[in-house]
Amino acid sequence: MTPITVCRMVGALAVDGRPALAATVLSAGEALLEEIGVGAPWISEMNDESRDRIRTQLDEEAFAAAWEAGKGLTADEAVALALDPAD
Repeated sequence: MTPITVCRMVGALAVDGRPALAATVLSAGEALLEEIGVGAPWISEMNDESRDRIRTQLDEEAFAAAWEAGKGLTADEAVALALDPAD
């Protein structure tokens, strides 16, 4: 899986009412994008829109905790987490 794929999943998670998971996956995606040096404007815009949607659903503490949880995930781990129906 690519970091872009990870980031694309975030919007669906936020719309699906899973904002904490969306924040975790977005954090992973952004960390992975930074790691490989990808910073295309359309990706930043997509991630900003997702982050804005997530922040309307979570308080700051919950967002920060979810964000921290995603920082060290690999792309495969983030995708597996996003696809897990238990979350």
